[in-house]
Amino acid sequence: MKIKTTKFLLLICFLFLGVLTAFSQVKNDFNVRYENDIRGELTFIANNIVSAQQDAYCVGSRRNRVCYPAITPNDPYNNTGNSSDYNDNINMQYIDVDSDASTFSSSSATLDVPDSGCSKVRYVGLYWSAVYVNGNRSNIDQVKISLPGGSYQDITADEIIFDGAGDADFGYYSPYACYKDITALVSAMPDPNGDYFVANIRASTGSSISGGISGGWTMVVVYENPNLPGSKFITTFDGYAGIKSGQTVDIPVNGFTTLPAPFPVNANIGVAALEGDNKISGDGLSIRAGGLPSFTALGNTVNPTTNFFNSNITLNNAIVTTRNPNSVNTLGWDVDLLQIANNFNAVIPNDATSAILRASSSQDKYDIFFASFDVEIIAPNIVLEKRVEDIGGNDITGMGVNLGQTLDYVLSFQNIGNDDASNFTIRDVLPINVTLDESNFVLPSGVTYTYDSATKTVVFTVPNNLVEEGDPVYNIRMRVKVAENCYDFVNACSDLIQNLAFATYQGVENSAQITDDPSVSDFDSCGFVVPGATNFLLDDLSDCNFNRTVELCGSSVLLDAGDGFDGYVWVRDDNNNGQMDPTDTVLNDGDPDNDPSTLVVTQLGTYIVDKVATDPCKGFKEIITVEPYGSNESNLIITYFNAVNGDADPSNDIAGEIVTCSTDGALLPKIFLCGINDTKLLQVNILDAQSLTWEKLDEASCAVVGDDCANKDISCTWSPVGSGNNYTVASEGKYRLAVTYQNGCTNRFYFNVFQNTLDIQYSKNDILCTTPGNITVTNLGLGYGYQLVDAATSAILTPFSASNGPSFDFGPGQNGGYRIEVTQLDGSGVPIPGACIFSTPDIGILERDFQVAVTVTPATCIALGSINFQVSNANPNYEYEIRLDDGSNGGLGTLVDNETAQPDNNFTFSNLNPDSYIAIARTDDGCDYSEQVIIIDDNDLTLDARVSQHITCKEGNILMDSGGGKTPHTYAIWTYVDDGGTTITSYPTVQDIPASAYQTSQIFDILNPG
Repeated sequence: MKIKTTKFLLLICFLFLGVLTAFSQVKNDFNVRYENDIRGELTFIANNIVSAQQDAYCVGSRRNRVCYPAITPNDPYNNTGNSSDYNDNINMQYIDVDSDASTFSSSSATLDVPDSGCSKVRYVGLYWSAVYVNGNRSNIDQVKISLPGGSYQDITADEIIFDGAGDADFGYYSPYACYKDITALVSAMPDPNGDYFVANIRASTGSSISGGISGGWTMVVVYENPNLPGSKFITTFDGYAGIKSGQTVDIPVNGFTTLPAPFPVNANIGVAALEGDNKISGDGLSIRAGGLPSFTALGNTVNPTTNFFNSNITLNNAIVTTRNPNSVNTLGWDVDLLQIANNFNAVIPNDATSAILRASSSQDKYDIFFASFDVEIIAPNIVLEKRVEDIGGNDITGMGVNLGQTLDYVLSFQNIGNDDASNFTIRDVLPINVTLDESNFVLPSGVTYTYDSATKTVVFTVPNNLVEEGDPVYNIRMRVKVAENCYDFVNACSDLIQNLAFATYQGVENSAQITDDPSVSDFDSCGFVVPGATNFLLDDLSDCNFNRTVELCGSSVLLDAGDGFDGYVWVRDDNNNGQMDPTDTVLNDGDPDNDPSTLVVTQLGTYIVDKVATDPCKGFKEIITVEPYGSNESNLIITYFNAVNGDADPSNDIAGEIVTCSTDGALLPKIFLCGINDTKLLQVNILDAQSLTWEKLDEASCAVVGDDCANKDISCTWSPVGSGNNYTVASEGKYRLAVTYQNGCTNRFYFNVFQNTLDIQYSKNDILCTTPGNITVTNLGLGYGYQLVDAATSAILTPFSASNGPSFDFGPGQNGGYRIEVTQLDGSGVPIPGACIFSTPDIGILERDFQVAVTVTPATCIALGSINFQVSNANPNYEYEIRLDDGSNGGLGTLVDNETAQPDNNFTFSNLNPDSYIAIARTDDGCDYSEQVIIIDDNDLTLDARVSQHITCKEGNILMDSGGGKTPHTYAIWTYVDDGGTTITSYPTVQDIPASAYQTSQIFDILNPG
């Protein structure tokens, strides 16, 4: 019979959707084994461990005689359907392919993770299962595994999922299933790809067991790759259930949110089962998601909906052949991972948050013990990076810095997820050995902060418009200063200044909250984040002098060294040479306070403690001289004044003088503050005092004395203004430091502070494209001179004598830290001797790296194309322009659209036809960028349908040959002409075709002519 006109076939863009996993019932409930939101994929390798053994034989006689060769278990068994036999009738024996005498069963499979150089294994679970009728069950949980290039390792299961020996329902074939987490073994390899062998899995042999014998292993692998297009919700389940004719098992899946409309939902399902017969149909797998009313049968070419569990190992609609042996029919060992055909999101809808996976049978019996589900999800993903720069913008993360150095912490954040974020906050607890400069925050528009000085915690609140999907990177800069006092670093590892920031946020579509996600310090070449704190080492602790004196007040004094070291060795420096010698007396007070960092002494003298630390922390010694109380009455502020003014570093000099009081002859330090914002750090090194209190005089509380004398009137009122070894004085007044030693003895040290309240105002601009950087003092008139100083080295770059200022420009390559110093000039323009030198704070001039990221979205079945601009490191406003790249206007092209004076650095031109374009971005600072881009047409599908087999004794076939668009393609018959010439339309419109009518197979079987 002649088949008439070709049937009309419809090819639709295939859109993926989220999927669920379900597990069997009865013997062991299916529970989640692994679950994660990850930019990655799930895959597997597997093989059977028993297979057919058959002697050679012949049938027929003479010319009709046909002989068949012997089959061994190590040979691929490829008989399927009617050419195969029922599993019950096949003589099953161990596969053993490894040529290793220590194993009695073995098979292998090859793992091939794509882009292995940038894919990291995050989870590996090994399952093994078999029919095993044997009373000795002591070793079913023990197998051997050989990783690529390695030898066998013995492993023991983490869990025997089920053992059917003696079970009323399963005892006649006594199946078992085991699980082992081998993530640590596989992830430790530089490259996970290669051949894996699993050996010594125990199974029955022969052909005497009802239902047949089967067994094998499955290795489930989850890997992460930052270069993949989006995140997935990946979950695996295991349990154990036997399914017979007429039975179903439902497995619920929750914890995900599929993409919103109009996006396609893409999902995969994986299953592993035991004892499914290739020859027997009637077993199936189906899914219901997002509250849809009915289940949809799942299947593909190699796993048809009417015989899904058909004894094969398949991945994405193809038999996996990279196995030894690579049987097509694995005789009861069934492992499959398949894509769900989800046309028009009819199987798994948008915004679905749950699904049910159902295994069923109308004829065949099988046991299911594993299932997996992965689906593309919508979720924000904010990457928070923290680095350290000098104030000139040079990256010094992990590099050495110095005492007192000014640094910028740079927090960068970007939402790389596919959902807008909301309620985004950043919590940053600063190290104890840095001080925050709140006057030097650089914040993106709308970002606010709070600071708790008691806990040194900064909390930034970021507006939602900065963390939308596709937004560019934004930066927060906050300035800190490293402690200047060596004695702030006496504790163990205090030379390592460590810091993390933490992000908390949630999505708009996916409202699950992400809490305290830590910052990273870098990204590797693949895009993986490098986790860990931002660290930098102090270079100059070796120059610190850790010598100090302690006053003995009473019969004993407690010497207290830095805390947290691995060990302490205390000696008395008997020969007073400042060194630990073999002849020095080693001391031990019995550790009554259970603190090895302390030592109780009763004698005057010099003591040395050696503090021992392991890398990367540094150990060092402290030298403590014990003196009688009152023996050294020198003013500690004078000692510090002379030390900093006498060293080689001019940046820490203190303006002022030491005067003698005419009343009592006592020396008094007078400190001068030059400018309203000038401050001076004062430091003392007394670690063994009970308290150090900095106090300021209420000058109205008692009679006034001269400026060269301290006011020691006992009727005066003093108010505490600080405590500890360090105090930063910022205003004029009369001050004193009260030191209370152990056992109650007290010393007081006086100093006076004077201030010139000149307030220097300035403006600054960074170097950007053709616009130079600049610092300008804005509020001083005539009579002042200016000099430019390198903030890092204190080197004078432009002296007063150059008669420059009040404005200084900086060209390309001149980014750095600077300050402008100002002094009064005499009538001839020369600085007045001894006049105050006023100074701006250290000012950072950055050389910004103007960047534009252009992203092109192709035209699809759903929408026309678009071009997105993301501008970084530039000041608003922005100008965006799209031109056709048609060669006109001297190569400039034809203008399509432009936007001027845009304040947003993230802008998209939508509804663009497929074509070649020139994308242009400009700023007022002279920045200019252009890029040639192409919008492709992803909707350009082609289809050629032809008859590949006419109806004879067998069904006819129509073969689909499709191209273009987004794969995989799915197919449905919409209309055809029957044998009588009548046109039959299956559905009123294309949109009415149900998801169940589509198939991924390229062949339609035609039973009736037409």
